[in-house]
Amino acid sequence: MQRHLFENIFSNKTLFYYKTILTTLYLIPSDHLQFTFIVIYFIFSRFWIYINLKMKIKKQQR
Repeated sequence: MQRHLFENIFSNKTLFYYKTILTTLYLIPSDHLQFTFIVIYFIFSRFWIYINLKMKIKKQQR
């Protein structure tokens, strides 16, 4: 259910972009960098969902 929601909110291009960044950074051996990025990624993804939901609500109100 949650995965389906993600796929609806994120466009394929955005998902591809994130996957590329994640894989690139995952290949970097530094654990600290990986951890930092995961935290940033998590916060940003939540923020992105919030923005998208707000936009959807605005569209529905019109």
